[in-house]
Amino acid sequence: MFKHGFLSAGFTQAIAGKIDGWFPDSKLARIVASSVVGGTASKLGGGKFANGAATFGFLHLFGSLARYATGETDRLKRLACSSVGQDCVVDERGVLRTDGTRGADYSLNPTESGNWLTRSGMAPEGSGAHWYDPGQPLDNRALRYFVTDVSKIHDWFNSWNYNSANGLYMSRGAGFDTIFQAYSFAGMPVAAAATVFGYAGNMPFEQQMLYYNIYRNSRRDD
Repeated sequence: MFKHGFLSAGFTQAIAGKIDGWFPDSKLARIVASSVVGGTASKLGGGKFANGAATFGFLHLFGSLARYATGETDRLKRLACSSVGQDCVVDERGVLRTDGTRGADYSLNPTESGNWLTRSGMAPEGSGAHWYDPGQPLDNRALRYFVTDVSKIHDWFNSWNYNSANGLYMSRGAGFDTIFQAYSFAGMPVAAAATVFGYAGNMPFEQQMLYYNIYRNSRRDD
């Protein structure tokens, strides 16, 4: 057991951190390489190659997704701030606040008709008026950070209907806006799950391997 753990740790330390440098221009190549490294490290650690390969390929995929979604969401948010003449707001970490409702472009809905559902119930992005914000009744930093991080993937899901020129939501009338709001609600738990996997996927590879081995060993004892 000690020998397997030593070999696995040594292999991981030597190889894992070099993957992004080897394949700087190909996400697919990095995912495949992570799968191979993860499977090999798992095999050296006494586990199954297939289990390690699937786990680490999956984690790298979601880590890449989280980084890409964050970049796209932030880009559109900065456009939106500029288009309405407002300063973008960041949280205590320096992360752009994108949790909450996005401003709307009514050029395709000049009557500004609403939708047939209630509004989302969330305050505007970066307003400081969310119930988990500083000074609000349920001020909670950890929750504030998590919701902001979830919003990166959630807003990326929604971004197909954001105006690429100004970053605002494109309102298209009551019927469309109602369907879109239902779609947006349905995407929230999916985005939350993807964010959790993204956290894991963006951990250092050695830390991922530690948690993987802990999980694998716990399953072995069942």
